[in-house]
Amino acid sequence: MNLATVREDLADLLASLSANVYFFPPEVVLAPAVVIVPDSPYIQPIAIGRSKYRARFRLTFAVAMTNNQAALNTLEELIFDTYAALPVGYTVFDTTDVRPTNLGQSDLLTAEMVVEVITEIGN
Repeated sequence: MNLATVREDLADLLASLSANVYFFPPEVVLAPAVVIVPDSPYIQPIAIGRSKYRARFRLTFAVAMTNNQAALNTLEELIFDTYAALPVGYTVFDTTDVRPTNLGQSDLLTAEMVVEVITEIGN
């Protein structure tokens, strides 16, 4: 298994969300969306010489900001649906505050969540 597969597996877990889920930074984000990218520290060995690692990812949630109240409700639902979709074995760290973001010609409401999983990488 490699890290791209770990990100893709995480995206598969989130496939039931009412959002586009990307396991890489897309050229164009179609909201509502969840974008999965590496976080810091990205990879930590559990023990030197072993194939088990902690992998940490940042999930960026984005919804269209056409109506502020509806956008905030949609963003919060997406965050709580993500909590519900993650199985035992994932650790959720911070979920950031909500921020308006301009991406290209789109006004988005965004928040971020950090998750970590222990995985085997390599042979």
